[in-house]
Amino acid sequence: MSYELTKGQGNYEVKVVVDAKSQEEMKEGALKLAQKDFEFAGFRKGHVPLNIVEKNIKPEYLQMAMYEEAINKTLQKIVKENEKIQFIGQPYDLQDKKEEKEWTITFKLDVYPEVEVKDKKWASIKMDTIDTAPTAEEKENALNNLRRQYADYQDTDTIGEDTVAKLKFEVKDKDGKELDKGSAFIGKEEFEEFELVKKEFIGQKKDATVEIKYDEKKLPHILHFHPKDEAKKDAKADTISATIIDVKKVVMPDLSDKEVLNKLFQSEEINSEEDLKNKIDEVLSQQKQENALQQAVEKVIDQAKDSMSVQIPHTILREEMSARIKQLGDRMGGEAGMKQYFDQIGEEGTKKVYDDIEKSAQSSLEKFFMLRKLLELLEINDVDRNKPLDAEQKLYDKLHTGSAPKKAPAKKAPAKKTDEKAEAKPKKAPSKKAKEE
Repeated sequence: MSYELTKGQGNYEVKVVVDAKSQEEMKEGALKLAQKDFEFAGFRKGHVPLNIVEKNIKPEYLQMAMYEEAINKTLQKIVKENEKIQFIGQPYDLQDKKEEKEWTITFKLDVYPEVEVKDKKWASIKMDTIDTAPTAEEKENALNNLRRQYADYQDTDTIGEDTVAKLKFEVKDKDGKELDKGSAFIGKEEFEEFELVKKEFIGQKKDATVEIKYDEKKLPHILHFHPKDEAKKDAKADTISATIIDVKKVVMPDLSDKEVLNKLFQSEEINSEEDLKNKIDEVLSQQKQENALQQAVEKVIDQAKDSMSVQIPHTILREEMSARIKQLGDRMGGEAGMKQYFDQIGEEGTKKVYDDIEKSAQSSLEKFFMLRKLLELLEINDVDRNKPLDAEQKLYDKLHTGSAPKKAPAKKAPAKKTDEKAEAKPKKAPSKKAKEE
């Protein structure tokens, strides 16, 4: 029995040739293995002659046993004779062809990715100094968001600029036929952005029904007509009828009150509005630093692509895709939720989702291995793999053209209060990195 290795893209193709003598040896070995548990009338278990075992054993069992032995012996030989090659994963794309005297088995075996460095252009890469100081507008927006997050929602019967209203709506065509229906929340953001919404709903009472001429440009996205039925895809919306189901007055907390602050945040660090603003400044600085570092490193890797290339093997790509698909399923409520989503978007839409996941996984993995290679070339060897963004920070410290950014202390932001009323709108799920540094 012999084998040949042919280098491929992130893998090796293995061709195994099993000669007649090796086949006989494997056949005898498989029969002896089966003999141990074989039972036949007139013989003790484990002592049935091999010729009787062969006549009574299923041919496919014998073939499979020989097949597995051929592959296992070849793998052991490959690893022993090619110590410099770092093989990973299990054999795949297995095929076999049996002729009169020879049996040929082929399969692929992945190798750990190696980044090829084509030239020294990477040595001229620099990183601009990043600014992590939050602006006054960012600080004020964060403070207002906290006020809204910790706001109290009190029952009221009239829509005002300081209220949130739940609507049940129907979209109709010019003949009054229903095209779509649903529910939505409207509040301060909608009143500020859409004059029509403000004009039609401010001052309206709970249980009132409001009829509006349908105009997408003057209505928020949550009230747009999105035909789910193929038969309605060419239908034209004419009016929207909205019934006010519930109205809540949004009462903002007084964040200058020490008692309120202690109740909301339960932190010894926050005893005044000034303490809160300092905490916001700290958290925003850290967030800006993390985002800026990631963006800066993305640019560096894009530049490094001119000097480097890497082939991502099947094994690692499939693992990364599986992790991303699982994360997608978790966000959709498990397998049932994901199946429902794929049923809605159809076969073509589902294929596009999987294609996009594969492209994203491929790109992230390429960047991950190129980053590691760049760290190696720049002799950055003290990266703490358990510390988020430590590799990015050390790369920045090495390559930036100005002074280092102010590093925000790694402290947690104040715990968020759970409030069902405050969670009227879904939050965007955080993105997942291909691999942890």
